[in-house]
Amino acid sequence: MISSMSVGHVVNARNGHNSNDSMSTKRKRSVLSIKDKQIIISRLDKGEKGTNLALEFGISKQQISDIRKNKDKILKFTDNIETSEGLKRKSLKLANDERLDQALYTWFIQQRSTGTPISGPLLQEKAKHFSLQLHVNDESPNHESFKASTGWLDKFKNRHGIRNLSIQGEKLSAAEETVEPFLEKLQKVIEERGLIPEQIYNADETGLLWKCLPQKTLVSCREKSAPGFKKAKDRLTVLGCTNATGTHKLKPVLIGKSAKPRCFKNVNMDALPVIYKSQRNAWMNSEIFAEWFSKEIIPAVKRHQRLQNIRSLKALLLIDNNIVLHIPMNSAAMMVLLHACFFLRTLPL
Repeated sequence: MISSMSVGHVVNARNGHNSNDSMSTKRKRSVLSIKDKQIIISRLDKGEKGTNLALEFGISKQQISDIRKNKDKILKFTDNIETSEGLKRKSLKLANDERLDQALYTWFIQQRSTGTPISGPLLQEKAKHFSLQLHVNDESPNHESFKASTGWLDKFKNRHGIRNLSIQGEKLSAAEETVEPFLEKLQKVIEERGLIPEQIYNADETGLLWKCLPQKTLVSCREKSAPGFKKAKDRLTVLGCTNATGTHKLKPVLIGKSAKPRCFKNVNMDALPVIYKSQRNAWMNSEIFAEWFSKEIIPAVKRHQRLQNIRSLKALLLIDNNIVLHIPMNSAAMMVLLHACFFLRTLPL
């Protein structure tokens, strides 16, 4: 007489299975893309067997059953996907705020249709703007906590297949061989003069092309390139200055072409967050630099060091080479510039 256990072993052996192997080995659940699920639904509708489809796609029969069960939900989701990139997703999860998501994406597509460059930070600011507009009458304060974080931006771009493209640009190289000698010389001066970071200042100017569009933009999946516009060359110059600790930031100098811009009509110039100066080409020149150096930076540094109880009133000011290029060598202000290039002096009490 054969026992039931023996019969089980005989049956399993006949079918080519080992009972121990079948218990220890479990099929791993594969996650299909939306596109694969769409294909399976189409083939199920044509009468194909779920068992055959499960073997072909490497999934379980239960997953085939789940796809059949969620057919309407999957097809509704795919109807709202505009590009093939969206079909590569594996989740049907929508945005937490669908109205905001749709409003922002619609605005994005409209802006890109006109060739307007769009950056990540711009999308984040626009999202916060739309959030306030959409929920202005809401009693719930939840929308006020919406920060449009970097994580939120990444998810938004992934949902809509948005990627980054360069419009145009060039890679600038620095004279790296001059860096180490300069750092060694600077360190030597700092040690010899007994300077602390609070006393070390750096001033640098930059051109502000205030009408120029960004060189990179976010684009939708439908765009293969990002053609740009002719660059606007309306320019201002900005001079910034701060110390090494960042505890003393001087008011920036803004240099424009017009001595009396219309936008400043009836405006108290002393109340502006910048010091406005004018020059024919909107450049830094010797007169502007000398006036700023003597009337702004020296008094400001003295006041700051006294407030910080720094006994030895001295400072080191490092400036960029570009400032030197815009100041004539025979200028009367050249002596002031020479002090500033390696400005190391004891400020009078």
